[in-house]
Amino acid sequence: MDYPRAFIFVDKDTRLPTLKTMRRWFRVEAPHKIYVKGRCASNKDLDVEIEMMTSIFQYANESQSQALRCVVVSTTEVEPYTELLTDKGWRGIAWIDSEEHLKKLQELFFVVTTANDCALAMEQAQDYFQVLVTFINRRFRQVALSDPGPSQLMHGLLDDAKTELKVQIKNLVEQHARHVVQGEESPNDRMALQAAA
Repeated sequence: MDYPRAFIFVDKDTRLPTLKTMRRWFRVEAPHKIYVKGRCASNKDLDVEIEMMTSIFQYANESQSQALRCVVVSTTEVEPYTELLTDKGWRGIAWIDSEEHLKKLQELFFVVTTANDCALAMEQAQDYFQVLVTFINRRFRQVALSDPGPSQLMHGLLDDAKTELKVQIKNLVEQHARHVVQGEESPNDRMALQAAA
């Protein structure tokens, strides 16, 4: 599939029209210029790109728990996509402009994946610390450990670290990813992340 590629995100439960209808919507005639996993012949490279772009899109929009499907279209047309963003179930669009852009996004995917793992590990560290403090307090009746100081300090430090990390990664996303996002915001705010060429 040629570049640029649009990755159009929809809710997992959104009923998609036929491929022929979507080709008409997106103004592409050749069948190979549109890809929907499960509807088209399997393409492992595109499946990997869909996973990557979905992860970046979800991180940028703080919607990691949202189940999404993806329609990939090879086109330079923009207008059909902006019209879709007003439809229920269509969540947004991300683009890959070129092979060079793909390489940057692969690096960004590594950062996002590692950040998600890091945030989970930090949450687990907080949970383990709290379990340990609670056990020691109950089992050994150590009054010093009931003091909220160490626990609050640990939670505060980890929360600050997660926040700083998220800000830094969102800055990277803004620099290297192009997204049009649907949400409750005004139409002017829908251009949440633009490419820094």
